[in-house]
Amino acid sequence: MAKEWERGILKSLFSLKGWISSILSGLAIMFLFAGSFYGVTTFLAGASLVAFVVLRKNYLHKNREKHARELENWHQLYYCFRDDVVFHPGTGRYGPPETAQLLTQEE
Repeated sequence: MAKEWERGILKSLFSLKGWISSILSGLAIMFLFAGSFYGVTTFLAGASLVAFVVLRKNYLHKNREKHARELENWHQLYYCFRDDVVFHPGTGRYGPPETAQLLTQEE
């Protein structure tokens, strides 16, 4: 009788072990997929940020001289209160204040 009782307990323990093992492996698979999803998402966000910074730096480097000339022209603009116009005395170009940025660009 004791042998049957021991076998019953061992059988239930092994079935409980199998049940717990299947739950844990299911959880592990779920966390593996969730972790890889977040890992891929984080990687893509980081790669996008790096690409943005590199592309912006390249753009600014290529257009640095153009921006410097436009800034120089911007500092040379004058505003006439009487006529409500912005003008560039060096080129003679003028226009309403809304077009001041256009006056800084070279033709």
